[in-house]
Amino acid sequence: FDAGWPIDRVLFMKEDTQGGLTSVVEVGNARVLLSNGKFQGNNTGEVGAQIRFAMIPILFTPEFERALVIGLGTGNTLRTVARFPFRQIDTVEIAPHIVEAARGWFGDVNGGVFDRDPRVRLTVADGRNFLLLSRDRYDLITIEISSIWISGEADLYNREFYELCRARLKERGVLQQWVQIHHMRTQDLLVILNTAAQVFPHVAFFLGPEQGVLIASPTPLECDYRLIETFDADPGVRAELNALKIP
Repeated sequence: FDAGWPIDRVLFMKEDTQGGLTSVVEVGNARVLLSNGKFQGNNTGEVGAQIRFAMIPILFTPEFERALVIGLGTGNTLRTVARFPFRQIDTVEIAPHIVEAARGWFGDVNGGVFDRDPRVRLTVADGRNFLLLSRDRYDLITIEISSIWISGEADLYNREFYELCRARLKERGVLQQWVQIHHMRTQDLLVILNTAAQVFPHVAFFLGPEQGVLIASPTPLECDYRLIETFDADPGVRAELNALKIP
């Protein structure tokens, strides 16, 4: 336990049974989204990481019919997914006040994508339960939840959950999951990777500034370079690459 965030101003603070206390605080020039005091995103330093959570799996996604984003947060990953030609994008967030905070305080990050893009269908529900009840199959499932050591989060890193994701992916579908590398023992990280590899025959792990990204698929992870060249030429995708300072 320490002194917590050096908060200059509390902008938003509401409590619900699903997510506990959701707050938005001002720290210098940044707005920070917190769940029970735990960092969930901001409009400054972590924007790039949340863009990568969408961009990296897109490298290996061959079809663009349907995508699922579990964990709305500030809405930045969802906005990035919406840059690509999916026909439908489902988004699931467990805490209703996270949605309210994203809508009210992070429009500069998410562009209001869940209100203005007709392809986006936002559901307030537990992501695991959403998948259990769904009959849809996805080309991309991207998961960005809180740290694994937060109560309940480990349920989205076990074998049963990976089996559920595989059942909801199309044959060539891709799963992306944020895997933290801070506050983690090496053994715990290896258990996560091994568990995913027990379920998915094709797994890759990307390490990019202070973030781990797990990519998994029932079929080989392959890049369609002609498709990627098309995306490179798209002004919307170009804007995301420029934000990451990637040529």
